[in-house]
Amino acid sequence: MVDDTFFSIPAVAADGRIYVAFLNVTASDDEYAVVEVSPQTGEKVAGPFTVATLIDGSPNRPIAFVRQIYQDSIFRAAVLGNITADPTNPAHLAVIWPDMRNSPPPPQNLDPYSSITNADVIVSQSFDNGRTWSTPVAFALGGDQFMPWGTYDDNGILRIGFYDRQYDVANDKYGYTLATETAPGALTFTTKQLTTALSDPTAGNRWFARTLNQLFPFATLFIGDYSTIAAVPGGARVLPRALGAGRGGHPRVPRLSAGGAGDCAVGGHGVTEKCLALFRHLGGRVSSPASCRPTPPPAPHATLP
Repeated sequence: MVDDTFFSIPAVAADGRIYVAFLNVTASDDEYAVVEVSPQTGEKVAGPFTVATLIDGSPNRPIAFVRQIYQDSIFRAAVLGNITADPTNPAHLAVIWPDMRNSPPPPQNLDPYSSITNADVIVSQSFDNGRTWSTPVAFALGGDQFMPWGTYDDNGILRIGFYDRQYDVANDKYGYTLATETAPGALTFTTKQLTTALSDPTAGNRWFARTLNQLFPFATLFIGDYSTIAAVPGGARVLPRALGAGRGGHPRVPRLSAGGAGDCAVGGHGVTEKCLALFRHLGGRVSSPASCRPTPPPAPHATLP
């Protein structure tokens, strides 16, 4: 039964059929669900069909400022993910999201600075137009992985980009990782770090800064709600979108290296002209086309409450 829904994300299959994934908040456990809607009217055609129960919420993760958060952090991090459609098979869909199924429970007071968290990227797939879904698969990586977004490339290979704390033994700083499916429909993946610099949301931030723990001064309340990734037509190429908190707390595009053959490098040295349009779309002001470095933004006049 649909109770309270949000984070609705659509996907258009190769045959033109439209599917919408959303979070369904019920009186017991939250769940991801999918409906098929009419391309002409937007009205429901079939569903909702349950993808999976989410392992999330206050019993499963720390809380601060009425936000679900991670270890040593106060930035909000919802279980938002997305649905994507395989261009080689109109009946083949995937839903990607993060949750806490492999994370130890927080202390009774839900304090983030007394918690150890291990958020994972989760994926489930359907081969029958979203009517039934596979058992969810969790990425077995250390530390927190969050804000994932997935897309199929032209070869039907699922590619998932996400923020990733496995690169910091303290589980505080994060980079950006690209996961590439080993074969169509396999739900097994290789991973590659795309960032050449990590972002630290736990201290020293200019934007939306608060100090809840003196060991972590000026932690940020907000780093965004999601990342995105898009497939480039004509081959096995993807363009990631990733934002981070740089030194001094400037929001910036983390320096990304090439994520595979043909993948675009965004925000680092030697970025090609074809990437500059994407960089500008992400809000960067290019100070030098040769380096594609963002100009630091001016000091804010206000912060969020």
